[in-house]
Amino acid sequence: MRSKSGPQPSAEQHVREICHQTRKRYSSEERIRIVLEGLRGEYSIAELCRREGIAQGLYYKWSKEFLEAGKKRLSGDTERQATSSEVKDLRRLSAAVGVDDVHLHDMRRSIATWCGDNGVRPDVIERILSHKPRDVTRRHYNFAGMDELVRDALQAWADHIGSLVLAKQSPLKKTSSMASRQLSVLLD
Repeated sequence: MRSKSGPQPSAEQHVREICHQTRKRYSSEERIRIVLEGLRGEYSIAELCRREGIAQGLYYKWSKEFLEAGKKRLSGDTERQATSSEVKDLRRLSAAVGVDDVHLHDMRRSIATWCGDNGVRPDVIERILSHKPRDVTRRHYNFAGMDELVRDALQAWADHIGSLVLAKQSPLKKTSSMASRQLSVLLD
């Protein structure tokens, strides 16, 4: 007698599950290599896919993603990267308050944490960090502007940093509003 209850999976389902769990996962570098090899045209796409062990549909999906990402990058439609002058300003400001080894990502993490602790909505924090919305409704249908909410949250953050600078070093009292403005420019 069997002690297991419930429906037994068919052999076909069992094989599919094993294939799914043992399938090869391709890193982004491997995907780029495969797409570039296909774009070179030395081999047919069918032959390339057979050799790499992938479906042609998967190759074309990767190729489309690769080309669309390149198009966005060339048209300047990417998340804003900090300029070298902004990085220098951040280092100068951090040295003025006695903080060593600061990175822009540390600032992003600090902003997100502070905003969360101070009641800023999660979708506004995502917008501040330039994260893409995860759910379909916000990504495709909800185009409601959050600019004012983002601006208010960043101004509150800049005011908070300005007050910390004032409390840390009294010689900076004269330049605290300037430091606050520079930090808000860095975060815009």
